[in-house]
Amino acid sequence: MSMQLTDNPFLSVIIPCYKTASTMRLAIDSALDQDGPVEVIVVNDGSPDDTSEIAAEYGQRIVYLEQPNRGVAAARNLGLKHARGWFVQFLDADDKLLPGMASAFKKFADSNASLDVLFSDILIGDDDLETTKPFDIVFEQANPIKEMLLRCCLTTQGTIAKTQAVQDIAGLDDHLAGVDDWDLWLRLAASGASFAKVPGMHSIWRFRTGSQSKQFVRSWNLHQAFFEKHKALYTEHLSEKEMQGLIDHVLDRDLPHLYGNDLSDGWLARRLNRTRKAFKASRQSRGLLRYLLKRSLGNFKRRFSQTS
Repeated sequence: MSMQLTDNPFLSVIIPCYKTASTMRLAIDSALDQDGPVEVIVVNDGSPDDTSEIAAEYGQRIVYLEQPNRGVAAARNLGLKHARGWFVQFLDADDKLLPGMASAFKKFADSNASLDVLFSDILIGDDDLETTKPFDIVFEQANPIKEMLLRCCLTTQGTIAKTQAVQDIAGLDDHLAGVDDWDLWLRLAASGASFAKVPGMHSIWRFRTGSQSKQFVRSWNLHQAFFEKHKALYTEHLSEKEMQGLIDHVLDRDLPHLYGNDLSDGWLARRLNRTRKAFKASRQSRGLLRYLLKRSLGNFKRRFSQTS
């Protein structure tokens, strides 16, 4: 049955704002300029900048909400409570929807009314969004729970979900801010939600870099919290070898950010640099030292077996 709108818009776009006064207009405008019935909800997460003044410029074209600073997940949840759309999207205040996004997703939804989550490929942009490159979203839907346990397959910029489905699982976990979107997609999959890919690219993700060592520690701790929360699902769907492979993948991806650019250093200098930084990070990261020692032992055994 085709989804017919009554008093409810097709899509509620929720835009949390915290210290994003320089970019939030672009995000808001990109949502307001969609060629379909879209509700734009701006949530001021206790931002100390000009967020409230900028939001006031839009008047009744947006729904404006405020809360003391509680983090992006809590801000998204506040917006979710007020969302009237059949579907909801969580758009960061430094990202952008491309023209025609809402109509493309609505056309697909109207033809596939039983689907709960729709996603598409996206573009990744630099700080000023002047340079972009395609980013393909690969999500094998034959086993969505296992696929989502292995990695965060979807992006907030390129994904919408039925508002009721998100509300039914109590929205986002504000204790997992930073991976709250991954946690949401996984819980939707575990609840039996159906996923499908909409053709085309319909949004831009502004990719920003930060402190490399802080990124590593934060990423590791978030992954640990995520793994602990979903331990039962990991035990049910992944073998011990697959779980170890997942941890190795996280370390392979993130350790270079911790070590920095040391490839031009000599072997001994490189070892000393990495050991020093690894032990420093281990003091701030639960369980990290155990995995690093296990990893080092495995590398040593492989090198020894190759030379013997």
